[in-house]
Parts: sequence; C-alpha cells; structure tokens
Amino acid sequence: MPLRNPLMTTPDQVGSDAFRWLDANMIASIDAPDEAFDLVFMLRPDDWALLEQLWPDRPSEWREACAYVIEGPVQSSQRLLRLALSDADDAVATQAAASICSQVLDHPDKISFDASLAPRLRDLRARHPGRGMEEVDEVLRRYGGAG
Repeated sequence: MPLRNPLMTTPDQVGSDAFRWLDANMIASIDAPDEAFDLVFMLRPDDWALLEQLWPDRPSEWREACAYVIEGPVQSSQRLLRLALSDADDAVATQAAASICSQVLDHPDKISFDASLAPRLRDLRARHPGRGMEEVDEVLRRYGGAG
C-alpha cells in the first residue's frame, strides 16, 4: 500500500503506534530525543522493515534524526544504520557512522566491528574534520582502520 503523504504515516496505515509516532515526530525528536529513544525499543520487526521502505521518501532531516534515535536496539537497527551510512547526504551518513561506532564501543558483546565499513568511515571523517566524530575516531584507532 503506497503512502499517501510522504512526510508521515496516518493512523489507518500499517505499523505500530510507536512507529507512527516516530515517523511523525522524527525531526522534532532530535532536540528532545528521550521519548523517541524509548519508543524505538517498542518497534516491532515489521516496523523496522517499514522504516527501510520509507527511507528514500523521507527528507534528509528525518533520515539524520532517524540515524540518531535508532542507535539503541543494536541488532534491530543494523540494516537501517548501514543504509544510512551509504546515504548520499553527508549529514545522514555522518550520524550513521557515529551511531554504528557508538554501538561497537558500547556493546562489543552484541556487535563487532565490520572492517568493510572502514573505508566509508575514513572517507566521512576526512571530509568532515570539524564535526565531532569521536566514536568514529576511536573505532578506527581501536580496530586498525585509521590508516
């Protein structure tokens, strides 16, 4: 079923209440993310698939906020964060890099560093030297991808 409004879903569409709230409030949640952080843990498996499906139709601000708020559930967020890491918008990709690296650092028991991501991480880091990417720097330093 195609979405009628590319900027947010409506209550009669598929997805959980948590999904619909996040979709409608993703951009605003970047300034006060606590509710979004809580709701992302309530997403169902089909909600994660919906987020991937909606990804290309959402504005870059939405995608960047999404890459920030979905960091928590490590296993569930991996596919979407990798999609975000390959986003053409550097702000989205940079946020995804920080989120992925934060997961690697905070949850080594749940996720290990994927060396195939190192070239993209290095590229983003080199092109954005002023942006705070401490997590990326640490992951590249720790796992030998800094060179």
